[in-house]
Amino acid sequence: MKTVSTQCRTSISNVIPIFTVTMGKASIEISSSVWETLVQTFDKLAKTYNLNDPEGVMSSRSTLQRILSATFDRDELAFLTQHSQALDLLDDSLDGLSRAHVLAQAIAGLVTILENVAATGRQVDAAVVNEVISHFAESEHRHRIAEMIEGSRVFARCYDRSQITDLILRAVEDKEASKWESLADDEQAAIGWASELPSRNMGLPWGFSILALN
Repeated sequence: MKTVSTQCRTSISNVIPIFTVTMGKASIEISSSVWETLVQTFDKLAKTYNLNDPEGVMSSRSTLQRILSATFDRDELAFLTQHSQALDLLDDSLDGLSRAHVLAQAIAGLVTILENVAATGRQVDAAVVNEVISHFAESEHRHRIAEMIEGSRVFARCYDRSQITDLILRAVEDKEASKWESLADDEQAAIGWASELPSRNMGLPWGFSILALN
């Protein structure tokens, strides 16, 4: 398991409000493009880390594009961009649940890069960032992030956004969920789902109630 900084959870928590949870499912409901959402998300994440970045490398859109290219598999990235007017736009034909998967994986990749850049202890410049991105692109960690998020049941069985925070944090930490954590997620999702349903008398048809005996 990888040791992460104190900014890691804070940065993820700061951008989690882009996710919505309704009737046990997580989604992304946005009026702007997915790309613009990612731009805003990247800016928030970078500000949380407050890196020594005099050249503004971490605020560059080209840096964001390179991180996304390193985070997603080539075929997956091609699928996400195939209906876009430009290569730097992610496909907005995706449904809310698919967007949630994409954004979660993107956030995990962005935070991992920020963590690794911060861990160098060096002043941020293009050479440092390119080195970190290249290393991440070739790492097994990148593949495990994709597998963990793509294979997670959290998005389809979600009761609270904190579950998504925990999933992304585990992906950045390179930590598998234990059997008990997975069971707890399922139980909490069931409770959350039930809490959104209208109350009723269990075991009786809708509109009926049990009368008290005299």
